[in-house]
Amino acid sequence: MKSTVILCADDYGISAGVNRAIASLAERGRISAVSCMACGEAWAEGAGMLKPFKDNIGIGLHLTFTNLPPLTKAWGEKFPAIKSLIIKSWLRKLDAAAIEAEVRAQFQKFIEHWGKPPDFVDGHQHVHILPQIREALLQVRTELAPDAWMRNVVDIASAKDDFKSAVLAVLGWRLLAMMNKRNIVHNRFFRGAYDYSRPADFAALMTHWLRQEEPVLVYCHPGFPDDVLARHDEVLEPRQKEYDFLDGADWGARLKDGGVTLLKRPAPGAHALFTLSRQLLRFLVTGGVNTLFGYLVYVGGIMLFNLHYFWAVMWSYIIGTTFSFATFRAFVFTDGERGILKSYLRFIPTYIALFLVNEALLFVFVDVVGWNKLAAQAGVIPLCAALSFVINKIFVFK
Repeated sequence: MKSTVILCADDYGISAGVNRAIASLAERGRISAVSCMACGEAWAEGAGMLKPFKDNIGIGLHLTFTNLPPLTKAWGEKFPAIKSLIIKSWLRKLDAAAIEAEVRAQFQKFIEHWGKPPDFVDGHQHVHILPQIREALLQVRTELAPDAWMRNVVDIASAKDDFKSAVLAVLGWRLLAMMNKRNIVHNRFFRGAYDYSRPADFAALMTHWLRQEEPVLVYCHPGFPDDVLARHDEVLEPRQKEYDFLDGADWGARLKDGGVTLLKRPAPGAHALFTLSRQLLRFLVTGGVNTLFGYLVYVGGIMLFNLHYFWAVMWSYIIGTTFSFATFRAFVFTDGERGILKSYLRFIPTYIALFLVNEALLFVFVDVVGWNKLAAQAGVIPLCAALSFVINKIFVFK
């Protein structure tokens, strides 16, 4: 089995012990990306340790809003705990100006010691996906690091067998939509979540993660635990175990023999294809529900009321139009810029046009070719569905 992976070591800068461990792995090509805490007390010194490897690994900003002392005064001496931060952010009770000031300060501190903007951006304890923080991050990234790719935590394949990944998929969906809207490069698949409070076989976990679809972003936390780390974080022993695996002969052999290939960043254009394919999948599923609903109305018009196919189709279109608009806007074209009213006013003529196309095709298949009325509509549906996706994407919900 061969795997392609962006292997990113998080929390660089939190302590000297973590810095030494990650720098050692970077020097020997055991990882391909490092995510750095600009507000960590070991960041200034640690930046210099990474510069010899800057051409071989990606260096990113690990945006931090928990555990460590903040860079700006509005947050006091220490950031809140993650549970408190999540609740306040979802209730939108955080100070938006204070968030943006802290995000900006961390970007600037990163650039001050690294010498250039980060290659990518993510978040400590995934805070970059939270409401209010994500908006400030996207704004500052546009100004200070417009070429930086971002970490996507939504991975349905991983969410199926891991509760933490499932929670991240739910919480991270809105940021994914916002990145898609702005055409920001991001990873497609995401692995690395496990329960640090329980004994874990990291080698087995890594093997499982790399068996999934590829290329995949795997985040990890190798480090040498020290007193500074213990003051700021509860994850201690797992860091040593992760380092031991990544430093070990088995991982080295997999890298040497080509079993694992490391990447610094997602492949160009991969996110765009991912975005389109996921949107098309949601369109097909949602459209399938809408189509089934409309087709049942059509069948009901013919079977229950003995309507001519023309009136049966009109009946199904009238009833199904608003239902379809609501479901497409809610589940498919979620990143559209137009308001509900403007989109709906474009949706109606679109469906009138699709109705006329449908009627024309039915006339050909039923009255000219001689098909059964029910079979004819079933054949017309895929053609109208494809046309509907294109028109809705570029005309109605754009």
